[in-house]
Amino acid sequence: KFLLSKKKFFKKYNIKNKNFILFLPTGPQYHQKNYKKLYKNICELIIKNNFHLILKLHPTELNENKKTTYKKGKNSFSILNRNNNMSLCDQSDFYSAIKHAEKIISIHTTAYVEVNMMNKPITYVNRLTFFGLKDNLFYKKREKIGIHKLISKKMINNKLGTRSEEHTSELQS
Repeated sequence: KFLLSKKKFFKKYNIKNKNFILFLPTGPQYHQKNYKKLYKNICELIIKNNFHLILKLHPTELNENKKTTYKKGKNSFSILNRNNNMSLCDQSDFYSAIKHAEKIISIHTTAYVEVNMMNKPITYVNRLTFFGLKDNLFYKKREKIGIHKLISKKMINNKLGTRSEEHTSELQS
């Protein structure tokens, strides 16, 4: 009963007769230089391919008391060039966005739980790089069709966890 119908959702976000892609960035404390570049490239690619982009910010981006890489009063939406085919999702419309999205993309998010519970697939872009891992052999082995391990030993032994090197060094100082 809390979900918007597709018609109401498309009207609210000014989506004109086309599908949209929901992009779920991670918390702003992880938005280092490389992350921001990839984030911007993903958004530009979505718009370039004639999809409407719905950007659902991480809840910490809306919390003034949380550490962020953005200036006070700004969030990751500010790094993008404004476009008519792009909308910022209200937090209250998150589940409606999942329900009506053609595709859902992220670099890293724990919102995959909600996405999977609503039986929608999610595509991660360069997720292992986010974990600070570069394991070409791991990727190479996964090129063949078959059953694969989802986690490499490098991920298990990774001291960074979900934190970038720059953020980890900030925490230690």
